[in-house]
Amino acid sequence: MTRRAISLRTAILTVLANLPSGYLLPDDLLRTDASRLVAPRPTTAELDQQIREADISRQITGVPSDEGTKWGLSDVGRAWLAEHP
Repeated sequence: MTRRAISLRTAILTVLANLPSGYLLPDDLLRTDASRLVAPRPTTAELDQQIREADISRQITGVPSDEGTKWGLSDVGRAWLAEHP
């Protein structure tokens, strides 16, 4: 994983880690908040890739809703964040 990918992944997981326990964040808010933590701002494709990979590796959990996917942080994601401060 490149430094850029690690920065993006860390931003995504950090945004979710800062939510109250059990809270799910809508996809558009996750993207907006994570983008603010990375310079230069990530492209949509970069965010798509890191969200997809975090989901595949079970670091985040997506729940479909009428408004789109809502995301939460898993225990695997918390452990990853602890290893990549």
